[in-house]
Amino acid sequence: MTKAYARKEEKKCSVCGNDFTIRLYPDGRYIGGHYFFTMTLPEGKGRYEKVGRVEKHEIVRRTGKKKRAEYWECNSCFDRDKNESWLEKMIEELYGKKCEDYEPNCACCQAWSLYDNIVEEGKTNRKKKKR
Repeated sequence: MTKAYARKEEKKCSVCGNDFTIRLYPDGRYIGGHYFFTMTLPEGKGRYEKVGRVEKHEIVRRTGKKKRAEYWECNSCFDRDKNESWLEKMIEELYGKKCEDYEPNCACCQAWSLYDNIVEEGKTNRKKKKR
């Protein structure tokens, strides 16, 4: 029997933008999504000011307020990306890296074309579901 969770939190998927709920446990574990990292983003009005130079490039710093944002993915986006990654790895192992120029009679090009069609069809279906 699992321990009762401490609380529920609403998160927003960084990929699809949908809201989902995670359950947090007292020992720090969570279920319901996948956390990757926290980042600092500019917020509101601000500008970039020059603070130095390295060779030919200027170094700039953003002024203004900053906010912290967490990168979360819902289970369905995480699983889809995991499967796409697996498929890409398998095609590369079986046929090699994608050719620079498409040749219709090349087995490698045909395999990568099929991969591209599968990924594009998935993106199209996700857009239709989101409406």
